[in-house]
Amino acid sequence: MKIYIKKITLLLSCLALALSTICIPEQKIQAAGKSAAIQQADSSGSQGDSEAYTNADTDNDVVSVGEASDDTFTDLSVIENSPLRKLYKEATSSVTIDEYQKDILQSDIHTLTLKNVTDDMKVTFKSSDTDVLKVKKISDSKCRYTGVGYGTAKIIVTVEINTFLFFWTESETFKLKISVTPHAASVKWTKSEKTIIVGKKATIGLTIRPSISEEVPIFRSKNTEIATISAKGKITAKKVGVTYVTATIENGKSDQCKIIVKNAD
Repeated sequence: MKIYIKKITLLLSCLALALSTICIPEQKIQAAGKSAAIQQADSSGSQGDSEAYTNADTDNDVVSVGEASDDTFTDLSVIENSPLRKLYKEATSSVTIDEYQKDILQSDIHTLTLKNVTDDMKVTFKSSDTDVLKVKKISDSKCRYTGVGYGTAKIIVTVEINTFLFFWTESETFKLKISVTPHAASVKWTKSEKTIIVGKKATIGLTIRPSISEEVPIFRSKNTEIATISAKGKITAKKVGVTYVTATIENGKSDQCKIIVKNAD
């Protein structure tokens, strides 16, 4: 809303400035009239008109074909350095990317969301490699992306604003790296049992196949009063006893490890 208010307050002043630079100066209009007189004199061949030609040339007001004084053209630098253009630059640079998933599994669907996108912005989303990553636009502030192969690709986001009088376009481009890996086919703990002292924490290695898979198993403890396990696989010993922790992947396969909790010697 603040951006729109600023645009309205600056629009009139910038419009007057732009129009004043676009208009051809009065002396050029006079020169154009004299040029027309010269052409008439040249075609008629009369002495009187030839004198008019001489006078016009002497006044140095004739602009030759292919040559033009700089002030006959729009001074775009005035507009490019205007407060309104700076405002547009601030608008595009204010667009940010919300938190998104960088490592995804094949066939999984995720959503990318932009913040601070306004109605006057045009946003495009595309994939740098459609064999790895498919990208579909939902709106100017959101897209869905799906892993279709294995490897790395980028989501290319371009934010554009057609600026004052459409003399230029302000834009901001984001390139977001996404890694796509296959789903896990199997999971196995590297140990069949682990002893942990009460109050201590520990982790146990996991073997995922295929090894390039970034799938994270779901971890569970059979008895959380004895030991708990976090979403990242860290085990915390609570009290003396024996329990089991299980790692399960999406295809339903799992493996378990025996956890023995005891007091310090």
